[in-house]
Amino acid sequence: MRRWILLALLGLIALSLTGCGGDGVAYSRRERIHRMKRTMEWDAKQYADDVDLFWLNDQNLRTSKWSIP
Repeated sequence: MRRWILLALLGLIALSLTGCGGDGVAYSRRERIHRMKRTMEWDAKQYADDVDLFWLNDQNLRTSKWSIP
């Protein structure tokens, strides 16, 4: 029984030392909001690219973007 308690205690200590406690206090509220906005803008750009790819609106990679007569 004592071994199981010690093992559980060591497991909890190991989990607390791994840094998986969330965002932490290294960033201020303004920095977190700015980072979230940048991430949302980047995701929106990727979403637009995904929609273009789905509807085949992207340019074919094998052709030139200039018209060649």
